[in-house]
Amino acid sequence: DFVCALDGSGKPYCWGSGEKGRIGDGNTNDYTTPVASNTTTTFVSIESGASHSCALTSAGALECWGDNSDAQMAETPWVKNVGGTKSFKSPSAIAELSGSTISKVSIGTESLFTAALIDNGSIAVWGTYQSNVYTDHFVLNSGVATDIAAGTDHVCYIESGAVTCTGDNSAGQTTVPTLSKTPASVYAGADWSCAGFEDGTYTCWGSKAGW
Repeated sequence: DFVCALDGSGKPYCWGSGEKGRIGDGNTNDYTTPVASNTTTTFVSIESGASHSCALTSAGALECWGDNSDAQMAETPWVKNVGGTKSFKSPSAIAELSGSTISKVSIGTESLFTAALIDNGSIAVWGTYQSNVYTDHFVLNSGVATDIAAGTDHVCYIESGAVTCTGDNSAGQTTVPTLSKTPASVYAGADWSCAGFEDGTYTCWGSKAGW
């Protein structure tokens, strides 16, 4: 129920539902036209899930905003009379990854988690993934990944020239077929996954409803 995009200068704009700080302009108002998010940072890419967004700078710094009900901000969710962290209504650094240089961030369709590819090849995941709430990130792979793609509840990545997918396999989205060529990139949707090759062709698996 919201959309975010970067303008030509790398500034984030969002519109739609402002619930839980989705727009990133410091409040929870709804907007029918794009509104600038409350940050002076220049970004090169942006990703959104069900109710949160993250954007990446050319230097590998990450800022996220929106709902934290499922630990999307890598913080303990707010519980009345108990405490915790509420939503981030403006783009903010993820303290959990302080000092890390990130080369790619991926948030799946309607997902409640974030996957980030660290420059050393490890994949950090936080939020609610596979019904588990991760307020501290966990490392998904062995540490030599070159690309990642997050779906709604699964992740695919390239490591040592091969595609690996893990997580929800309800439609076969993590059952990687034998690939005839070396993969150059991966993509993931709600219940499907794809591998792209250097010649521009691709192979997909999982639900055909998504591709």
